[in-house]
Amino acid sequence: MLPGQLTPRRHESRVRLGTWRSCAQAAEARHLFTGVAVSEPTVRRLTAGAGAAYETIPTAAVERIERELSPAPPGPRLQRLSVEGAMVPLQPRAWAAVKTLASGTVQAPRQERGEWVVHTAELAYFSRLSDAATFGRLALVETHRRGTETARTVWAVRDGAEWIQGFMDLHRPDAVRMLEFPHALEDVACAGQAVYGEGTATFTGWFTTPRQTLRHGDPGEVLQALQRLAATTKRRGQAQAVATVQESLGYLENRREMLASAW
Repeated sequence: MLPGQLTPRRHESRVRLGTWRSCAQAAEARHLFTGVAVSEPTVRRLTAGAGAAYETIPTAAVERIERELSPAPPGPRLQRLSVEGAMVPLQPRAWAAVKTLASGTVQAPRQERGEWVVHTAELAYFSRLSDAATFGRLALVETHRRGTETARTVWAVRDGAEWIQGFMDLHRPDAVRMLEFPHALEDVACAGQAVYGEGTATFTGWFTTPRQTLRHGDPGEVLQALQRLAATTKRRGQAQAVATVQESLGYLENRREMLASAW
């Protein structure tokens, strides 16, 4: 038996509800479905306690791996890693950045509806509310378990944040790094919208070519298109638009090797 007055099953049900809904909603749902009343503070205490207890398990595993230098298990032929940060609400009007690692085994290409596609299977996730350095260290428990170190090739799909670059440097420095296509496309769109206006027919006509090229062709052509756009805008004396185009261009130029969607 666990400490307190609840059976293990009732304890678990409260914790699960507490992770899916607000604690007040979880207490209400528990009462609705079981007829057993429970207060919001109780749900909050049980959920937070279970989370804290779980957190000790992978943390202890990281310390053991670091201490014993345990060899990683065999990894897959091709593994995909994706690291992202997301803002989550802790309480009303309070937010914090949670970092998440997603890993999976890349499957063989196959055709669907006349187009070659690649799927990732065996997905697993690791999340922490922490700074980048701490997250990178604690994620070792997951990358070690998944054989990231021994995988033949690791494909890192990511946005352009520097802390994510550092994460990959730590866990698999030779990973093939690709800037997420929607993220790269957003920078191209911002440049075009600054010059031609958002939602205008002129912008739509201009945007079609770099969008297709970025996905299927040479990203160098997209950078050249942005360079021409910057030159044209500068001649027109549109200072604010020039600054936006230059910012997008500089961002993508610094990540030229990661614009690998077509490859």
